[in-house]
Amino acid sequence: MIPANAHVRVVCPQRRGGTRGFSLVELSIVLVILGLLVGGILAGKSLIRASELRTIITQQQSIVTAARSFRDKYFALPGDMPNATDFWGWATLVYMNCHLAASTTTATCNGNADGFIGAYTVTAASTSTTENARFWQHLANAGMLEGSYNGTSNQPPGRISTTRWYVSSLTAGTSPFPNHAFNSEYGNYLVLNNLAGLVPSAPVPLRNEELWNIDSKIDDGKPGGGKVMVMSSLFLTSCATVSSVVAGPSEGATAEYLMDGTFDNQCMPIFIRQW
Repeated sequence: MIPANAHVRVVCPQRRGGTRGFSLVELSIVLVILGLLVGGILAGKSLIRASELRTIITQQQSIVTAARSFRDKYFALPGDMPNATDFWGWATLVYMNCHLAASTTTATCNGNADGFIGAYTVTAASTSTTENARFWQHLANAGMLEGSYNGTSNQPPGRISTTRWYVSSLTAGTSPFPNHAFNSEYGNYLVLNNLAGLVPSAPVPLRNEELWNIDSKIDDGKPGGGKVMVMSSLFLTSCATVSSVVAGPSEGATAEYLMDGTFDNQCMPIFIRQW
């Protein structure tokens, strides 16, 4: 018998190696958690990108609405307004140099009221004025666009990094972008451009599939038809199924977006006939 006052010590067997490994159940739980984390990150990136694509449409529609509101108030399109200096003053006292004068205030230049936003010749000086740069300044002067614009070089940024908006006009057969755009009647148009250039010839960080997505949401999903089209920094063969680098009107009706990823980030959306 063990005496009542005896001390009993229980010795447990030592685990081999001193540590215990994870069981299959525990490993499965860890893998599930990691899978959920990775899936959540990827889903989050996808949602953020989808939101960025929606802001392109939102911004485009906002600019169009602002320009129409401007026209209703001042009876002319911004940039094309013939009496803008009556409201906001001259950017320079030398009329012939107005197109060169960057503004640090609301002082501006007049347009020629022909209904198109672009460059036109100042007859007395045999030089041109740039309505598409004054377009943004006139909108901002009227309180219809946020930001400050000097009327010569700066345009509003897009929500996607490195992008900005560009406005101008173009008629069929007179494209200043040979090999870059479909030959069509563009009228007054908007382009989401890259900040690297002052004209719409630098591509934006958009995959061709994303361009198709934008086009399909508000137009016909065709790169050369409807009011949403594409232009390229190089050739239209980077964007669409055309037979040559110079695409004509007949191909615009049948072309499809190239969505295999080979030529991504070389094209940009152009929204035509906006006003």
